[in-house]
Amino acid sequence: SDRRIKKDIEKEENILNRLMNLDVVNYNYRWTDNSELKEIGLIAQDVEPYFPELVSKGEATTDAKENGLDEVYRLAYTTFGVLAIGGIKELKQEKDKEIKELKLEKDENIASLNNKINQLNAENKVLKNTLESLLKRVEELEERK
Repeated sequence: SDRRIKKDIEKEENILNRLMNLDVVNYNYRWTDNSELKEIGLIAQDVEPYFPELVSKGEATTDAKENGLDEVYRLAYTTFGVLAIGGIKELKQEKDKEIKELKLEKDENIASLNNKINQLNAENKVLKNTLESLLKRVEELEERK
């Protein structure tokens, strides 16, 4: 939303690592009988250590009250889309850094291999010249016989 109405703006950090601690689960409510119609979501108590600002307590629903609960934890699910964006950005930064490091390693390996090729070519040239010289000497010795 509009930046002009906000203050004390701080960048959220370490989103991806915190998101990775959360498990997306399938579940039924204790008071429902139909086990085939499972819900999908997160457990508020599992979210709270990592994103406490997304968890609140509120008055229980009628079904929860009938099952002995006066208060229940609630999640601000709409914010998880924003967290997903932050997590994706962090993941991209990590992968970009890994790619840069791998490219540098590849370039270093190529340079090392090129140096080795040049060294082997130089050794090969010396050996070739030595062989030609030896063959020439053998020919001269055979001609003297």
